[in-house]
Amino acid sequence: MAIASNIEIRLVDPKNISDAQIQDATNVWIEAFQDNPLFRALTNADASLYTRYMHSTLLAALNDGQVYFATSPSSPGTGFDAACGGSASASKDRLIGVAAWYPPGMAPGLLVAPDDGDALAENSKTKIDDGFETLFADFPPQHHTWWFEYFIPKKKSHTSLTLGKDGKQASWNLQMIGVRPEAQRRGVARQLIEFVYQNVAKSGEKFCLETDEEPTVEVYKKLGFSIVGEPEEYHSPVTDFKIWVMARTKD
Repeated sequence: MAIASNIEIRLVDPKNISDAQIQDATNVWIEAFQDNPLFRALTNADASLYTRYMHSTLLAALNDGQVYFATSPSSPGTGFDAACGGSASASKDRLIGVAAWYPPGMAPGLLVAPDDGDALAENSKTKIDDGFETLFADFPPQHHTWWFEYFIPKKKSHTSLTLGKDGKQASWNLQMIGVRPEAQRRGVARQLIEFVYQNVAKSGEKFCLETDEEPTVEVYKKLGFSIVGEPEEYHSPVTDFKIWVMARTKD
């Protein structure tokens, strides 16, 4: 793997990002996870639902978490400096990677249960309509039942068992990270993770993530993450998959 040295990692300003930039960032994830078993199951193998799910996941992270862009100046793009505090007109950067983090004390709104308390409710105030409500309303009834009566409860139980009841919320949670296929295996994901680990997180803070692909488990191990507990098997009408929980603590 050749590590790219000309990649810039930047925190996105959610108040200064255009619809076009949001769409391009969404496209990074759409391209990165095409045919991934987990996301096929989550979206009922429906291309339209898949696109909307990725879009909503990004908007939710802009609302309640932190989104980081990895850009490369090697090829012309649409300009991302404005979203990161600079000038859009001067930028020739191409967006090649996107990571959504939830800092300690924050959580994705769709995973916050009604009884999780006022603190999470305060963190989950909507700033942008992330579209999850209408997305879930458009799920076929059987898929909606699978999501909310099987997948979400099982996933919460698994993370509580492995990380502790509030362990995920108390950690830097890497909710989503994706790199365009042509930019993969160049260290882009590593830089998106290490930027937060080295420059943002405080000593002693914990990190956690979940992944459904065994080869990716090995990649995260090389980045200092360790498997916590056993992988959990999930079944769906579309496909079966496993989820590994991994964690790391900043020195």
